[in-house]
Amino acid sequence: MAEIDADGRPGVAATPVAAPDAVAAPDAVAAPDAVAAPRRSPVREVLALPSFRRYWISQLLIALVNGTLRFVLVWLVLDVTEWTPAVGLVGLALGVPALVVSLPAGALSDRLDRIRLVVVGAGVTAVALAALAVAVWTEVASPVTVAVAAAVVGTSIGMITPALQAVVPALVPPHRIMTGVGLQGMGMNIAMLTGSVLGGGAIALVGTGGALALLAAIAVIAAIGLAGVRLPERTATTVRRRVVADIADGVRFAVGREPLRSMLLVGFVASGSWGVVQLLLPDVVKSDLGQGAFTTSLMFGALGAGMLVTTITLANRDSLARRGWWITVPFSGFSGTMVIVMGWSPIHAVTFAAMLWWGLSGGVVMTLQRTVLQESTPDEYMGRVMGANALAMTGSYPVAAGAAALSASAFGGAGAMVLLGAVVTVAAAAVTWRPAVLRA
Repeated sequence: MAEIDADGRPGVAATPVAAPDAVAAPDAVAAPDAVAAPRRSPVREVLALPSFRRYWISQLLIALVNGTLRFVLVWLVLDVTEWTPAVGLVGLALGVPALVVSLPAGALSDRLDRIRLVVVGAGVTAVALAALAVAVWTEVASPVTVAVAAAVVGTSIGMITPALQAVVPALVPPHRIMTGVGLQGMGMNIAMLTGSVLGGGAIALVGTGGALALLAAIAVIAAIGLAGVRLPERTATTVRRRVVADIADGVRFAVGREPLRSMLLVGFVASGSWGVVQLLLPDVVKSDLGQGAFTTSLMFGALGAGMLVTTITLANRDSLARRGWWITVPFSGFSGTMVIVMGWSPIHAVTFAAMLWWGLSGGVVMTLQRTVLQESTPDEYMGRVMGANALAMTGSYPVAAGAAALSASAFGGAGAMVLLGAVVTVAAAAVTWRPAVLRA
């Protein structure tokens, strides 16, 4: 079992540990007659580790940059052109690179220093955002310059995502992986809840150029924080192959083993259902429910709040029995049915409640999905499996977009949500009601 070293990192225990559930402090001294100190919660225990604390704050800042940037770039495009399709093109420039670089990024993170890779990526993001801010201030920004900056940032964030996720098991004790994953998910949910608000507030206070400069500064702070994170020594691999061979080996490993294959499918279906809601719900709320943008934003806020609640709850648990059932029941029971409710509902309060419940169940599923992935993957493959997971989740978005467009043209937005919610329900049940998941 692992113990904690002086920097708060898990290391190899030099001597057997008497109690498998006990966590020894680095400076603990055996005192048989001493009164046991009150036990800290798992969240407090993990956040007390200096390197994990630095990592958590830095990845939260990166998530804030990513979440806020989408709003700021859309607003900037609307400022510099009246050509409506430009918004979609900039969105593609920001999102498509992740599809291209996820697998190579995972392979590189298994070869290189993962922290250094993330620091460089955050630095590239900061430079691109700063350059775009200068373009805005000098009034030379155009849809092309915005798209180029979006592509650079999308590529850099896509490159660092597998490494950023792969370091969690190296920063926490083995029995606290669920806590580490939950805390990282909590950071992403905070970014989801506050990204648009932060972007809109920054634009109102300092303009679009100032908002971009602020995001660049946040990326620099994240890079500085990550530079102080210390990981345990990794065993050097004796086989040196081309990156393409490493990618192929990683894909074979991920899709050829259970429960990894099933967890990747869970991520694909879950992300696809999110894409359907993200694309169709705003039109349904506006056209069918007669509500405005603020009400729509509150509904998406309810989703983020629900996920935040369950990720915090899971992060603060010592353990969770029957994790496979905790994945299967919420995923097969609610991932699609709540989408059906959103499409069917004639009352916006019901849609709001469905989004909140969807977030609560989704927080459970996605926290446990990545926990199982990371607990089932050795460190030498961790980056590539996280890259495959990133690809599965980003790759489902184009599928969701095509299905949403086709079904909405035939049945309207609400009808499309009902139809695709039924498809998601069947897919979720087919993926999870199997021994490989139930025993996870």
